[in-house]
Amino acid sequence: MGTLSVTSTRQPVRDIATLRTICHADKIAQNSSPWYVLQRRVSIYLTWLLLHTGLEANHVTLISVGLALLGGVLLAMRPAELALAGALAFVAHQLFDKADGDIARFRKTYSIVGIYLDELGHAVAFAGIFVGLGLHIAWRTPGGGALVAVLLTSTLGALAMVLSRQHKSVGFLLYAQNVLTHPELVPRIRAGGWRSAITRDAVHDSRRSVGATRDLIVRVGDLALQLSDFSVLVVLVLVGTILEVAMGSNAFLRGVLFGEAALQGLVFVTVVAVNATVNVESEVARLDALVKGRDNLEASR
Repeated sequence: MGTLSVTSTRQPVRDIATLRTICHADKIAQNSSPWYVLQRRVSIYLTWLLLHTGLEANHVTLISVGLALLGGVLLAMRPAELALAGALAFVAHQLFDKADGDIARFRKTYSIVGIYLDELGHAVAFAGIFVGLGLHIAWRTPGGGALVAVLLTSTLGALAMVLSRQHKSVGFLLYAQNVLTHPELVPRIRAGGWRSAITRDAVHDSRRSVGATRDLIVRVGDLALQLSDFSVLVVLVLVGTILEVAMGSNAFLRGVLFGEAALQGLVFVTVVAVNATVNVESEVARLDALVKGRDNLEASR
């Protein structure tokens, strides 16, 4: 949820348009995917309501974590109506997950604890939706191999989604835990310089490349990332539970489970491969240069 300062500013709550400008300008610029923009357009109204209460950003984050837990539990239940309620809880979780950052930016109440709770909420939601979906489908799955396949798929899908998010920032973790105390681990800069494969700059650079083959690869990669997004999974689960309530069949949900688990596994393998080949070393080298640059700046003052 932003930077690490802990100042607090109380100011009058503005109209929706002004509030959107204050809270969303940088966020939309960083991520313009349709699902993300749609969530932001809806969540700003929740933000406006919450700003009229005494709730702080961390309180809202805790609510979002609770909604993720509730969603997983309800989704795991056998009745389709309870599963639908679980899907709606995940929708609410996403809205509160956006609103907590909005409140922190508006009131300038950022904190390390808030960032930690935010990451905790993501992990709970990612694991909860897969495990809950697997258990819900398992209720109506015959024993034997079919049941094992459902439970194993839901477990692997949950692990892949949680680990993919963690591994995207593994360079920061390795630097903090190891390089700061063992400077000799800093990789040597290659002749052509380092370019992190997962940073936004690298993604934008890849879009500027020419050639039909490279363009196709980028488009396919974009599609895979969009389909594996948690927001898409929530929408698919919501649609599936509605269909189950209306028609009595969980065939759509079964397809969502196996399809999304396979996609999350593919994303995780790709992230690990990219990290192992270039991203971990390039991120560590970039962070080391950043830290040394700040140290030199402080020393010159």
